[in-house]
Amino acid sequence: MSETPADEDRDDAGPEIAALREAVVHSMEALAAASRVLATLFERLDVAMATGTATIRAGSTAADLAVSVNLPGRREQLNEAAAQARSAQHALFRALFRLAAAEGAPKAEIARTWRVSRQLVSRMIKEPD
Repeated sequence: MSETPADEDRDDAGPEIAALREAVVHSMEALAAASRVLATLFERLDVAMATGTATIRAGSTAADLAVSVNLPGRREQLNEAAAQARSAQHALFRALFRLAAAEGAPKAEIARTWRVSRQLVSRMIKEPD
């Protein structure tokens, strides 16, 4: 397969752009991993809710249900996993905004592309790692 001019530009982009691209890839992988954890927790919650529905219909109390399907523990796990996913998403957007800016995109264009404010783009680009 032959390279396009855009591929050649990417190869000659320099170490800063290459490092920013690696940061984007790393952030994408982290978000994918966090998403898998959340998906697994929601799948387990789905099974627990089926059990819980039968338990409640059979006349169990709310307290019995909470204990039998470990609702407090599941809530804590889901909240922690959701926080990890939000953090990973934020890191990905920060990495993407930095890469776009280094590639020459104006902050206003980045903001329009991602449907966020220019101020948010500016703030995230300046955030420390």
